[in-house]
Amino acid sequence: GSAPIADTRSWQAFLSDTTYDNLATGASTPSNYRLAFQNYNASVSLPDYYGVYKLYDYAPQQCAQLCDDHFSCKAFNIFVERDPTQDPGADCPNPAATANYFCTLWGSPVSGDDATNDGQEQGPPDLDGQNFVIKKYLTPANITGYTGPVKLPAAINSTNVFYTEENQKIGVFIGMRLFKGDYNPELCSNLCDTKTSLRFTACNYINIYLATTNNIDTGMFCGLYSSSIPSSLATVYESEDGNGTPYKVSNSWAFTRNLSESGEV
Repeated sequence: GSAPIADTRSWQAFLSDTTYDNLATGASTPSNYRLAFQNYNASVSLPDYYGVYKLYDYAPQQCAQLCDDHFSCKAFNIFVERDPTQDPGADCPNPAATANYFCTLWGSPVSGDDATNDGQEQGPPDLDGQNFVIKKYLTPANITGYTGPVKLPAAINSTNVFYTEENQKIGVFIGMRLFKGDYNPELCSNLCDTKTSLRFTACNYINIYLATTNNIDTGMFCGLYSSSIPSSLATVYESEDGNGTPYKVSNSWAFTRNLSESGEV
């Protein structure tokens, strides 16, 4: 295995081995990430799982690079896993084991309360040195035909009509939709294009942001507008979804159509 193991026959010795504790507590958190929890003996189970990768060192920076290379990845956990060299059975209930470093990518941040998987479904606990690391922010990819992304301090206040201080009309709120799953701005641009083809009011400006409830991302909101809205109107830090569930706003960005569509009747 890629990780050291002092006793190949004892899972108790594996869990009590301070080598893994020292790796977890001594690991540096990559830039643009924050540490959610450290040195747990359990992992998390989330629906938006983006794969597990074997590492040859306890290397958070390498894990962060894997996460950065996957657009929708928002977090990773790095850990040591005890793996039997053969399947346990009646003739060999406790085979010799090796240890390996792994990195798992996720599409949602979590808290330490969500770390409930200690590997016991298939035998004794076999996970140690768990660190879970979350991206501080997520920059969306460019959208063809749009300028952006432009970082906003919060979500745009979705008033029906927007005016300047001189009471000049500058834009109309067209609609909003929540997408669950991938943080993908093209879902918003496709929605914007569809609205333009179906309505008299053309969609030329998109506000995309994450909604988070109890430290878990519930989805990506797309706010659609007829024209560019000043960032001074991005004042919504907390709101409620259509079911009345409160959420916090994060990763708010704006895109403006390069060639504005006309058409407001």
